[in-house]
Amino acid sequence: MADIRTLLACALLLACSTLAARTGPAHAEPADAGPARADIRLDIRLDNGARAVLEPLPGVDAVSVIALYGTGYIDDPPGTAQTVHLIEHLRLTAGTGNAEPGQTQAEINAIGAANAETLAHATYYDYAIPPDALERALRIESDRLRTLRVTREDIEREIPRIRQELTTVLSMPGLPLGKFASMAAAQAWLHGIDTPDLTLPRTPDARSVLAHTHRTHRPGNLTLLISGGFDPANAERILRETIGAVPPAAGGRAGQPRPEPGQLPAIRRARWSLPAHAVFVAMPHEHEDARAELEAIAARASFALGQRPEIRSAFASGVAAASGRLPLFVAVIIGADENADEAADAIHRALDAARATTPQQARASADHLARPIDPLPAERINAIARQNARARGLPPSSQAVLAAQIMGNRALQNLLRERIAPNTALTDEALEAAARSALARENRRVLVISPG
Repeated sequence: MADIRTLLACALLLACSTLAARTGPAHAEPADAGPARADIRLDIRLDNGARAVLEPLPGVDAVSVIALYGTGYIDDPPGTAQTVHLIEHLRLTAGTGNAEPGQTQAEINAIGAANAETLAHATYYDYAIPPDALERALRIESDRLRTLRVTREDIEREIPRIRQELTTVLSMPGLPLGKFASMAAAQAWLHGIDTPDLTLPRTPDARSVLAHTHRTHRPGNLTLLISGGFDPANAERILRETIGAVPPAAGGRAGQPRPEPGQLPAIRRARWSLPAHAVFVAMPHEHEDARAELEAIAARASFALGQRPEIRSAFASGVAAASGRLPLFVAVIIGADENADEAADAIHRALDAARATTPQQARASADHLARPIDPLPAERINAIARQNARARGLPPSSQAVLAAQIMGNRALQNLLRERIAPNTALTDEALEAAARSALARENRRVLVISPG
């Protein structure tokens, strides 16, 4: 569930030019981030398998809570693209326990901000709240785990909102369709679906949607990020009484493993209802020990493609948008009147050029993306929030929400950076060999998704 700014942020996420996007209003940080505060970080594992990362920051009168689950749109069942995205909407807006549909989201929005986002490999729900609302936010999240109700009426309410997100993206300059194109690619590559439909043309059965939710949204698949002005001992107590009290549940990622190298057809053509071509060139490979470095090389090709005038947007899987079971790929979006085969050839040429990347360059890029972001002191967080509020003409009361979103953004980026694993033991010779093999033109696989 995202506004226009969020959708643009997701496009940037997939473009590999940044590591992670935040829901809610975008914010800019000054180039001079100031001196870093002493790093205070508590990493807690609850008995039911949930993980909580606490970053208390006295001096900021706000708290960010992000509940991130290890399931994303690559886990959509065969033939039902957007299922996990629909679940994201439903967990925000459906009823829980004694709460009516929409009640808990409205409650948080009345005192702060609540939103959510679906990525390729993860879905997260974020709360920007005053410190005294921390317990309420965690109880809402635990209620969603235990007592979520999903009805046909809930689903029918949210499907038009999901379709509107697609319409909004199609109206944006550059057609930042990377997220939705990757959903379609997952259906084609993982399940052999040649007509992936992102519009949810049929109303899914509520019981099957709820069952999929329980399989994927469970304590053992949850990481909580809590940042801001809270007492860590009290926060840990609340965590154990709320999220920690949810019984563990079986389940996990749905679907198939990543296709084996060479398993994909040399070229696959698919159709969708969107007025654009999505052209993918995949590089299936057997070099998982060099994946982060190979992803950095692919990102270089993606950046070069983004400079071409006929290409509306370019993106890649990997370090900026971990894609889990999808193969390593570079992709572009072009207009419906452009030539998709010429776009595929342009990707091939960009990858040919990227093969000249030296091991040192590949390693440096991967290392940079994996490096944690330095923490900011409270006074800098508050200053950035004031600056953003003034720039947007927002009232001073909005500064606490902005401060929470800044903290949550940094916590989320650092969590995603943990997933990047440059191989420090990899020699230059081994990395060069992996790049030659993975980027060899004869090993590449093409997917073209066209209007029709």
